[in-house]
Amino acid sequence: MSTCRPGLRGLRTHRHERVLFGGITWQAATELAGLKATAAFYGPAPDLDKVPAIKAAVFGVYAERDRRITGAMPGLRDALDATTVTHQLTVYPGVDHAFHNDTGGRYNETQATAAWKDTLACSDSTSETGHLKRDVMIRRGAGGAAAGSLEG
Repeated sequence: MSTCRPGLRGLRTHRHERVLFGGITWQAATELAGLKATAAFYGPAPDLDKVPAIKAAVFGVYAERDRRITGAMPGLRDALDATTVTHQLTVYPGVDHAFHNDTGGRYNETQATAAWKDTLACSDSTSETGHLKRDVMIRRGAGGAAAGSLEG
């Protein structure tokens, strides 16, 4: 299993995109062999038959209420689990697509801040273990209640 390597931030082979470009980020991960790490904000999943071509560590940011895109995550999770690539797909509770866009009506400062901090933690390898978890992480909402599960 790959690990998030220290010092990935600043490399030209590091990709972060959000909104419309989340899907492009996933496509780049399946096609650019030199890519080292990538973070997709609510991007639709790539063709699952292309997932084995991903070599970069991947971090995905998804919204609980965005069923159109987040609903495909179990298949993507399973495809990533079948590889050795380091990956983490995180679903943020109580928010919809574009919750990170501070110019729109769906902006949620609390979850946007959490998503950004999680993205930087992956990028900088500052997580407790120094690498991404190989599963779907569900952020806990207010009071510690889980937002829900994509397991199934």
